[in-house]
Amino acid sequence: MTVSPHILVVDDDREIGRLAARFLGTHGCRVSVAGSGREMDRALEAMVWSHGGVTNWYKNKRGRVVLNSPWRLVDYRNMTEHLDSADYILESA
Repeated sequence: MTVSPHILVVDDDREIGRLAARFLGTHGCRVSVAGSGREMDRALEAMVWSHGGVTNWYKNKRGRVVLNSPWRLVDYRNMTEHLDSADYILESA
């Protein structure tokens, strides 16, 4: 199963946000754009990490989501389980 990551782009310049969203979209990502930290907080409040009954490492002690990931842990593990050396420039030290 291929998982399409959902990425939240935060930039106070709307045009930069749209350009980043378009670029990420061409690479198969679902993208939301926020124009400020407050707008980002509102977007994160709609996600599972902010659910009232949920306590997790994504929230600080005041309940604000401060760390997020667009992937379920199992999907992230599957995506990063194997190294593809073609993705890197390997040089001797």
